[in-house]
Amino acid sequence: MVIREGTERIGDEEPVPAQDARGDASQRHVVWNHFTNLRLRQMLVDWSGDARTQLALFRMASRRHAGTAWLADFSDRLQQVSPEFRTWWSQHEVQQRERAIVMQHPRVGRLVLERVAFVVEANPSLSLCVLLPLPNTDTAAKLHRLWAEPG
Repeated sequence: MVIREGTERIGDEEPVPAQDARGDASQRHVVWNHFTNLRLRQMLVDWSGDARTQLALFRMASRRHAGTAWLADFSDRLQQVSPEFRTWWSQHEVQQRERAIVMQHPRVGRLVLERVAFVVEANPSLSLCVLLPLPNTDTAAKLHRLWAEPG
């Protein structure tokens, strides 16, 4: 669950750094970004619902890491910076079914996306999450316009 650099056309003005001064890459984790990125929070039409879904999916996926130092450290630090994460993490919700992600983009308007996850067969603890335009919406055309913009 890592955010690649270059996502700024949809949600960030600045690329997400590879790591901070301490060598920590948590900012690139999609859950960290979801709970700490104020611009993303403003763009998502239902940030609270999307954040709860993201957290429930993360909890389900992180069961492989239960009891590890990484998960304990990650969740402890995120609880310190996000009151919503702190509240919802203690509720232990899991979810398998996802819902559409709706964003209000400042230049192209409403985007309706679906999340598709691919698991790396050689290392099932790795996955790639891709946001795709929901069929029967004008999102694909809007994304093409965004990517065609210079810069």
